[in-house]
Amino acid sequence: MKRASYLFLGFILLAGLLPIAGASAQSGPVYLPLVYGSHCQKFPYLSADDLVREQGMANAINAERAAHGVSPVKLDSRLTQAARWHSRDMADNNFVSHDGSDDSAPWDRMEAACYDWTAAGEIIGAGYVTVNDMLQGWLNSPGHRAILLDPIYTDFGVGYAYNPSGTYKHYWTVDFGRD
Repeated sequence: MKRASYLFLGFILLAGLLPIAGASAQSGPVYLPLVYGSHCQKFPYLSADDLVREQGMANAINAERAAHGVSPVKLDSRLTQAARWHSRDMADNNFVSHDGSDDSAPWDRMEAACYDWTAAGEIIGAGYVTVNDMLQGWLNSPGHRAILLDPIYTDFGVGYAYNPSGTYKHYWTVDFGRD
């Protein structure tokens, strides 16, 4: 019964986000999946504000891809889980790196979230408060832009974490994949 209550609460949170500003009229909004970890790693705490930022970033990324003639990526709960773990790890341990505090690489986290990838990429950022500012930071960086707009990817997951005591306070991760 506890699991059913948890999943129902998640539905209420997602339903409360409709419609999301910035969603492309052509492709419609995308919605972040509710992640329930079974045999995979522990689900990190996620505030409603974090979910709103993640949802906004997911919509903004697909709008940007569409603006450049690139197919949208679909949200994958496993990649969302991996991205959330990493953003929370960076926020809680006050660092910015693709390597986790446990020395995990992005691919390790994706596999730990049960995502079997044939292509994988990760973009991270810190210190950017708004979705638009973070997205522009990535687009202004050739390496990040290449991953964000790469047509090889079919799936993605977005993670955001906030730590008022952290050096950068705002921590972002987007994991891209193709299974």
